[in-house]
Amino acid sequence: MRHLLPPSSNWTRVSDEEIPISQADMMVTWHSLPTSVMKQLTKWKVPVSADGSAAFLHSWQLTAHMLGILDEYIPNSWAEADSQAAQVLDPILAPTPEAPQQSRARDHRIPGPRRSRPHAEGGRRPGAGQAPAGGWRASCIADGRPRGQRSA
Repeated sequence: MRHLLPPSSNWTRVSDEEIPISQADMMVTWHSLPTSVMKQLTKWKVPVSADGSAAFLHSWQLTAHMLGILDEYIPNSWAEADSQAAQVLDPILAPTPEAPQQSRARDHRIPGPRRSRPHAEGGRRPGAGQAPAGGWRASCIADGRPRGQRSA
């Protein structure tokens, strides 16, 4: 995408960036995967050998390189990864001042659990397990909004 978007007239018309998906953007994505996983494994006290931990980091270092992250930004250790994640990932995961309002609004829109009704077909809804007309994707986001947030 970094190479395909800039020549597009659509990109130049709507963006003030020369290169889309910056190194910082890629680092956020990268840390959301290996660093978050390793933090969670440590938090849950999942035993991971030193060799296993090093191998896991190395596989993600290769992935970072292949994604186009500059080598100087690729962490050399989990301590370095944690430090970087604290700078680039954690701030965007922190709650915003609007979070309580958004949470209340979301809770107001989402209906409670539906009670299942027994059906003549052994408790299954007719057509259960069959893709809806137009496919699952079309069914879930037909008008660009997730199911349950559509206007009547």
